[in-house]
Amino acid sequence: MLFFRIVAVIMAMLASCDNESAMVSFSDQITVFFKTGTTLGRVLQINDTVGAKIVTASAYSPIYRLQLPSTLDRTEAFTYYESRPEVELVLPATNVSAQ
Repeated sequence: MLFFRIVAVIMAMLASCDNESAMVSFSDQITVFFKTGTTLGRVLQINDTVGAKIVTASAYSPIYRLQLPSTLDRTEAFTYYESRPEVELVLPATNVSAQ
């Protein structure tokens, strides 16, 4: 259920962007939605395996923006995180602003 709410919010944000300058993507960051119940300790263990660091975290849900190390590109990061049973969804890190 959480997954579908998250997707709906993201789709609404993207739909509100009427031009490309309203959305900025970061090639060295990703957004990872961990499954409910995944502890911060476990998130840190998973990140440490590839050297990723938490940039921001949601206070209300298990969503983290991660900084990738220079040795790991975004495609490799997607493959790694999508293979983890604790992960619900992986997205590129973006900032969306209404203009």
